Parts: sequence; C-alpha cells; structure tokens
Amino acid sequence: MKITNKLGLPEALIDGLIAIRRDYQRGECDFTATQLSRPPMIVRLERDHSQELEEDAEDMMWSAFGSAFHLIAARGVSPERHELAEIRLFSAFEGKFGRKKRRWVVSGQADLYEGRTRTIYDYKTVSPWVMVFNTHGQPEWEHQLNVLAELFVREKKPVQKLADVLLFRGWSQTDSQRNAAYPGSKVMVLDQRMWPSEQVNSFVVGRCALLSGALECDESKIGTKVCPPCTREEQWCRTEGWAVQKIGRQRAKRVFKPNQLEAANKLASDLGSLFMVLPRFGRRTRCEGNCTVSRWCPDWKRYLEMLKVAEGEKDEEGPPNPMDWENK
Repeated sequence: MKITNKLGLPEALIDGLIAIRRDYQRGECDFTATQLSRPPMIVRLERDHSQELEEDAEDMMWSAFGSAFHLIAARGVSPERHELAEIRLFSAFEGKFGRKKRRWVVSGQADLYEGRTRTIYDYKTVSPWVMVFNTHGQPEWEHQLNVLAELFVREKKPVQKLADVLLFRGWSQTDSQRNAAYPGSKVMVLDQRMWPSEQVNSFVVGRCALLSGALECDESKIGTKVCPPCTREEQWCRTEGWAVQKIGRQRAKRVFKPNQLEAANKLASDLGSLFMVLPRFGRRTRCEGNCTVSRWCPDWKRYLEMLKVAEGEKDEEGPPNPMDWENK
C-alpha cells in the first residue's frame, strides 16, 4: 500500500507510522480472527488491487495511537496475576468447502489474557458515537473475542469471560450530559457474550469458506453469491424513511420508517406550520469515505448510478418515495 502525506507532515512522523504498520505480523495462517468478520467483497478487492491502494498518513494516526495504547497496557502485565499480553495463537479448523473437506489455519492475537480471572481483554480506540448507535458495540467485537477464546481453550488456557476495553477518542463531557446513550466516561469495559464452542467452530468454518470462495472465484463472479456485496450493516447504512424537520433546521425532530408516512405527516401537523416532512434516503457511510476499495466495487458503482436516477426523478416528479428506495 502506498502511503501519502497530503498535509506535509514531518518525514520522521511518516516513517514512524510506517514502522508501526510493519511491526504487525499475522504469522503463517489462512485468516486472522479479525479478518474473519471482514466483508468478503472488501477482502477480495483489497487483494486484487493491493498495488494500487493508497492511505494518507492523516488516516493512520488513530491506528498508531491505538498501537501506543496497547504498548502502554502491555508494560503493566504481571506474572503474579498469570497475565499474558500480545500473545498470538494458531489453530486449524476443518469443514466443508463445496463438496470437499478443507483445513484452514486461523490465528488471533489477544491484547491481554488474565489467567487469575480467566478473562480475555481486547483494547480498542473508537469514537464514543459507536456506543450511541449500538449499545453492545460492533458485532465483530463479539465475533473476534469468541474466536480468540476458542484458540486459548485449545491451548489448555481456560476462558470464562470476554471484554473490550474501549478508549473513546474525542469524548465530550457536554455530549455525555445531553445524550443518555453517550458514554459517561472516557474509558469503559464492555463485557461480551461467550458462545458455546460448537457455535464458534461453526462461525469460523462458515466464514473461512465464504472468504475462500470470494478469494478464489473468477473475476466475473464478484458481486454474486460467491463473492457477495457488503450487507447493509457492513456498509454502515443509515436508515431510509421520512424526516419530520423544522424549516431552516438541519437536524430532524424525528425520523419515521419508510412505511410510516402517515404517522410522519401527523406529527408534522401536530407540531405546527413550521414543520415539514422530507424523504430521507439511506447513506452508505462506509462506502462514502471509510472503504479503501470502493472505487473498484461494482455494487458501489451501481448505487451511485441509482443516485443519479433518483435525483432526476426528484427534479421531474418530486421526491422519490423511500419505500421504493429501500427495496433497491
């Protein structure tokens, strides 16, 4: 991947960011615990266009800060508490791949294993708004920790608890007072649900088969069920619907689902003549600015073409109905 420096940052800082990136070693494996939860379309396109990928140093900052957070925590590891830090484990999983059996080696690195309490901790540096939109955190956090737990159990290291330690970048005291769902502190420990071993093994084999299919299929199959487009959750979609909004304001009073136009109209009427109902179309926030391969993604190109059509319909016939948009 090519590293750019659009802000003209000092070369020493750029070299430091690159060094941190190079320090990462996944070992000899087919997939990592983190990679298993990644969308197959992204995994395939990143491999196909690895020589063309670019990332700016500015976008690497928080990742590097997260690495520093890990390093600080690792220095406090105590033998008396039977703790292990930054330990990477490997294990083989077998399952069906098409009509044949296949064996995949999966690796995972635990930020901290506390032997005394039999707990695996994973450190993450994230936006506090992640918790506002999902009180249990991102689904992949639970997936990743459960895969790690299975790797530890196979190494005869029992696990009874899983948790993420979240450090919130840009945490705001004001937002925490205004929004009950906003984290109340700069750091929090988020417990994750443990799965039965059978569920973990089924998940790992299923994801290995899905990713292998996406990586090995013919290019013409990209975008089909063999290498499927990202799901709405993986695209970080914002829900479509009808927004009840005060004239001149950017923020909606309330957003209704696509099939709740009547309720939206009623609320706008109850609130008074300064309120109106506007269509709100779902945005793919990951595709818009958080995906390094969107420019090669056939599904994203189709979506952009659909946007142009919707804009034309709006000019000719008024705003299109989000009910129709949702079905696309």
